[in-house]
Amino acid sequence: MTINITIDNKKVTAPEGCTILQAANIAGADIPTLCHDQRVKALGVCRLCVVEVEGARNLVASCGAPATEGMEITTNSKRVRASRKVILELLLSDIGDGSAKSLSGSAMEKLLKEYGVTKSGFPRTRQKIKIDRRGPLYTHDYDKCVLCRMCITTCETRIGRYVTGLTGKGNATGLATFGQAPLTETECEFCGACIDACPTGALIENWRLKSPDWDRQAKSICTYCGTGCGIIANVNNGKITGVEGDPTHPVSLGDLCVKGRFAFDFVHHPDRLKTPMIRKRKGGKLVKATWDEALDFVAKRLNEIKKKSGPDSIAGVSSSRCSNEDNYVMSRFMRSVIGTNNIDNCARVCHAPSVTGLAAAFGSGAATNSLEEIEGAEVIFLIGSNPQDAHPIISLKIKKAVNNGASLIIADPRKIWLSKYSTIHLPLKPGSNVALINAMLNVIIEEGLTDGQFISARTENFKAVKKMAAGYPPAKVSRMIGVSAKDIRMAARLYASSKKSMILYGLGITEHTSGTNNVKALANLVMATGNVGRPNSGINPLRGQNNVQGACDMGALPNVFAGYQSVADESVVTKFEERYGAKLSRSVGLKTTEYYDAIENGDLKALVIMAMDPASTDPNLNRVHAALKKLDLLVVMEIFNTRTAKMADVVFPAASFAEKEGTFTNAERRVQLFRKIIDPIKGVRPDWRIVLDLANAMGAPMPFSSPEEIWEEIARMTPQFKGIDYRRLESGHGICWPCPDKTHKGTPVMYKVNFPNGLGKFNVIGDVPPKERPDRKYPFTLVTGRRLEHYNDGSMTRRSRGLMKIRPHETVDINRDDAKMKRIKQGDRVKVISRRAEVVVKAKITNSSLPGRLFMSFHFDDALTNTLTSEGRDELSGTPEYKVTAVRLEKIK
Repeated sequence: MTINITIDNKKVTAPEGCTILQAANIAGADIPTLCHDQRVKALGVCRLCVVEVEGARNLVASCGAPATEGMEITTNSKRVRASRKVILELLLSDIGDGSAKSLSGSAMEKLLKEYGVTKSGFPRTRQKIKIDRRGPLYTHDYDKCVLCRMCITTCETRIGRYVTGLTGKGNATGLATFGQAPLTETECEFCGACIDACPTGALIENWRLKSPDWDRQAKSICTYCGTGCGIIANVNNGKITGVEGDPTHPVSLGDLCVKGRFAFDFVHHPDRLKTPMIRKRKGGKLVKATWDEALDFVAKRLNEIKKKSGPDSIAGVSSSRCSNEDNYVMSRFMRSVIGTNNIDNCARVCHAPSVTGLAAAFGSGAATNSLEEIEGAEVIFLIGSNPQDAHPIISLKIKKAVNNGASLIIADPRKIWLSKYSTIHLPLKPGSNVALINAMLNVIIEEGLTDGQFISARTENFKAVKKMAAGYPPAKVSRMIGVSAKDIRMAARLYASSKKSMILYGLGITEHTSGTNNVKALANLVMATGNVGRPNSGINPLRGQNNVQGACDMGALPNVFAGYQSVADESVVTKFEERYGAKLSRSVGLKTTEYYDAIENGDLKALVIMAMDPASTDPNLNRVHAALKKLDLLVVMEIFNTRTAKMADVVFPAASFAEKEGTFTNAERRVQLFRKIIDPIKGVRPDWRIVLDLANAMGAPMPFSSPEEIWEEIARMTPQFKGIDYRRLESGHGICWPCPDKTHKGTPVMYKVNFPNGLGKFNVIGDVPPKERPDRKYPFTLVTGRRLEHYNDGSMTRRSRGLMKIRPHETVDINRDDAKMKRIKQGDRVKVISRRAEVVVKAKITNSSLPGRLFMSFHFDDALTNTLTSEGRDELSGTPEYKVTAVRLEKIK
């Protein structure tokens, strides 16, 4: 339904129920506000949005007043402007010395200029308030606060945190944290949303105080997870001085997490590698070298090893932190220059089961729906993921969906922060995902909640899966997984109740010995209810690193070329041979988790690693370290001297994302172009260039001179990307593949008509137990994952001064009852001991860890959590079981 109104003598059609301000926006009328954000409920505090309404005695605040049929509105009359000017003077009277100069750069300063207000004529009525500089990332200058409450409302309603509030009465009213505590002692997550909401600069980033000016701004993509948020970098004298959210970006809409907004300082950190280094003999030191010396050294050694031991004695590791172009060139180098399919990427230790499992069910191993559709889902099943820490902007979308009326089912061994928003929380035992999902399928089938039409028309093998599910009644499964049969039934009914039910999952699904089976089980659930091929539904893996999806898409896998074209398909291999001008292997290569077996057996002699730190992030690190030392040649391309780089024979200094260009592909398959923000620091080269230079040194040059030329070959060789080029990406915010031609707009929703193989396949899958279980000697189960403030091996975020003030070291999260039993107090130093190693950390006593379960991350170099973790692997994908490690706790006295 619509209404017809007149705004500034212009006829306007607007939606029924909208406010005058919303109608004015439709009409293009500019009404000023200080306390309005369309993402939160209108506050109506500042009154700057007043307008004249025909027949109304007083001016009307447009942000809260509904527009009605036939209404005649004037937005910028003399009366309106005079009122706004008085309001601005009143607000200014209690700020600083009552002049506009203290509000430089703020939204209010712009309005003061527009309305000709330079100084207030009203007396100050409020006491001057001291500046609070205790925050590690931003400063509170409450003397500039106009009590609009935007920071409070934004934090509470959008972010879901309760950090600040109004304090005092009358003229003594002010803003403060609860108990006047420093921000680090509140539940603030330092996302900076309050800064964006503040119209006066009362809340301001510390970097902006130091570097308020910039000579230009550059848009790019955040590199701290697979969400793919848009950022705007402020650049001054060739250096990044600050980062803001891009409000036009469709994924993030201006929002950023603490890492995306504040952890940019690693780019200019003095620890950056700036020159190649060579270890000329085993046991010797890494010494500086020229680029030519390092390239010639590596080329000579690789050629010698290839000649003596064959191409399969060499392997490569590509990177989910690098661009699509970097990954494609690395994949091509290993296949056409070295002659092996021993190429893999760090998806192997995280989301390889997503590729394997989803491909087995649907014919393609990627997310089915776009991220913006989360907000419109009616039921969200979040399993094995803690997006509040790992994907904060996706967490915002989940919160918004719940605020819109969606039901949230959470299945997680921990009581994650989003549990407070959930309709039901299923605290299953670590490693029992298949049993839970099969039990939910059992209920859906037994109670007739399946979509029979979808099953018969678009799938196969349902009868076999129906028989399998019969063996998982909730009463039986309840005893296996520690979740009541009642809750299992409730979750199943809730999920099956809507055609807008969406599954979101993370590494709590994939990093298990049953990883691929877990994904297949979820796919069964999706197909049984017909929740695929339609908006606001589907199954969506939340990718950990910024280009996990892209690294796999580019063929940095041992069994496929770019676009998941099989190395065992003769027609595919022939096509790539003709393009590459080289003989290619038809044998599937090794997975990264198989590299260590091959090194120990003497079959693998050399390893070339691009931007990955397996000496910190792979499981059972003592074994990893021993294997890497045994190699004849270890080559690493990195931006910092990581633990792996320190073990290398040759290290090449690489450019950061800010110093190069290319494309990333986020979790929703959105290919996004990022341009160079600043010139590279002296001595570094982009990864694609390093690989090309190495190919040249080996006598096998590749025909590329820019990332765009590399992308052109990707699009030519890969059906999913044929319609994508830099020109199209430059003009928008990315394209979701598949995009088969230049007129195609991309595919936010997959499988609307059919699956790549015709029919979706139900897979019969049984319960695969974890490799190790707790016992009397090791009674606790350790689950590993991320912390909000850090990323992967921590080599970038640990070099952010502000983030290290918030979380300077690793802890082990312990349930209160377990801590009491072990006589452990908050902050005590404890040993976490597994069957492989021990790590010393401080204890964090929390209700988020349930009894018998511990949690640690792997971000800190001085607490190598992955020395503890198990080498249990998923048989199909090879992904390690990071989520189940049996340990014991010992308090250090």
